[in-house]
Amino acid sequence: MMSKHAYRLAFCLLVLVAPAAVPVQAETAPFLTYAQSGVGPTMAQACASATQKITDHCDIRGPITTDPGRCLPLYDLDGNLLGFVCTCEASTPYCGIFRPL
Repeated sequence: MMSKHAYRLAFCLLVLVAPAAVPVQAETAPFLTYAQSGVGPTMAQACASATQKITDHCDIRGPITTDPGRCLPLYDLDGNLLGFVCTCEASTPYCGIFRPL
């Protein structure tokens, strides 16, 4: 016959090992007000870049809103205008990521 201490030890080991034996499908990592920045030669491309970053990162998300920044001219060493660099920030009220364990 096993002693009380042996039963307690067996029970404690069972409690420690049981969660490892049950597989968990996925872990959800929620973020609130998730935002990403985008850069592009036009404001539309900068906002599309920021929106795409959110779409690529979040498995589930809320509606995406964009906040256009500004466009700055880009000059070469001789002072010639090469184009523009525009920035935009996209945000969503929530972003959920599912990570397989």
